[in-house]
Amino acid sequence: MQSFQLYALAGALSLGTLTILYSVLWRDQRQYWAGCFALTFLLHTLRYALPYARPVDGQASTVSHLLTFPALVAMSYGMIDYVGLGGRPKQVLQWLALGGGALAPLIGLSSGLSARGASLHFASFVTCWALLALWAATQERRAGHALVFASLIPFPVFVAASQVGWLDPLLLRYLAAIPTSVAGITLLTTGLMRAQHLTQEALRRREQVELALRELNATLEQRVAQRTADLHQMVAGLESFNRSVSHDLRGPLGGIAGVARMALAALARQDQTTAARGLSAIAAQADSSTNLVAALLALARAGDTPLVTRPIKLAELVPTILERIRHEDPEAKMLPVRIQGSLPEVHADPDLLGQVYINLIANAIKFSRSQPHPEVEVGAMSAGPETVLYVRDNGVGFDPTKAVQLFEPFDRLHGQRFEGHGVGLSIVKRIIERHGGRVWVQSSEGAGATFMFTLAPAPH
Repeated sequence: MQSFQLYALAGALSLGTLTILYSVLWRDQRQYWAGCFALTFLLHTLRYALPYARPVDGQASTVSHLLTFPALVAMSYGMIDYVGLGGRPKQVLQWLALGGGALAPLIGLSSGLSARGASLHFASFVTCWALLALWAATQERRAGHALVFASLIPFPVFVAASQVGWLDPLLLRYLAAIPTSVAGITLLTTGLMRAQHLTQEALRRREQVELALRELNATLEQRVAQRTADLHQMVAGLESFNRSVSHDLRGPLGGIAGVARMALAALARQDQTTAARGLSAIAAQADSSTNLVAALLALARAGDTPLVTRPIKLAELVPTILERIRHEDPEAKMLPVRIQGSLPEVHADPDLLGQVYINLIANAIKFSRSQPHPEVEVGAMSAGPETVLYVRDNGVGFDPTKAVQLFEPFDRLHGQRFEGHGVGLSIVKRIIERHGGRVWVQSSEGAGATFMFTLAPAPH
């Protein structure tokens, strides 16, 4: 067996193996470039395996021309897809590949093309493929495109060596099987690496989506739990509202009606003194009912008003609240309200937080004004990672076992001893919880009370 035949057999075996591998890859992943490369290496396998595809007297055979044309076009289309070229450049290169590939059979069949000329023609295509790989290496780093360039560029070098007489042009055709096989193996390896990378990337995105779904589900469960808690709170509020309407509001209205009838009877008797006392009682009852309705509206607004949070300096807010309370309640001017230490900056809705301080300080003043030396203190203290804000008084206090009742609407531990409708602390609780905080109280009978609350930390 001649050496050329050995070269041809080795080339056919190596290229045939690549044909099978690319066919399997195409069948498994349906990659367009894998199908193109499988066709390319199949045609090259035939060029080496078929005896009548070899050069005759230095001229490329007709069968070689016919096999070269689709091989060049298929390889070009595969390389364009492999490097991810798209748009107008892709269309232009595809047409150039189609036209350039057609030159070989047209020239060869019409006037004959030497083996050296066929090698130059083939080398021009290989150079273009190498340049495509080099371009892709600048666009997609660490994808192996530089290795593809390095595996393709030796063939044009071999052709240049044959042109200056360093290699036999007939031997060049068989030596070309070596860089062709190396390029095929490199393309296959880098293609599999890219496919693995894309698979890992897809898995990573899928994990991110699953994590987002889990977080969404957890958030949804929290929202459902929060909505359920809000619903329970709303039902409890409605029950308290019904009790208030049936007792606190219906009582004054019934009293107004009774006193009004007595005043009418007195006027009929020309008893103006009795009628005047009745009208005074009617006005007082009407004012009490108006205050109750205002308290109900304030409780509703505490849960429905949209939160507009911003940084607030309590050292500026609290003195403003004190001035407002003293302006509305002249007796409060005589009571000492002391700010203990420095107050921090918090992140909250200024209007709603102001309502919290108004209710807590007004309550402290109301329940301590009967003491011989009334005191009200507003301050803040650290409790681990939290900052606890508080309002303390030395008033009448209450039974600590009944502390939870304080924050229920319309529950009044002290009955009618002190004015009010039992709504203020319910408003405080609702506002604090909407800010992501909590509120609690420490007290004992006759020893005053300390109302404490926290707010959610400021967002970063």
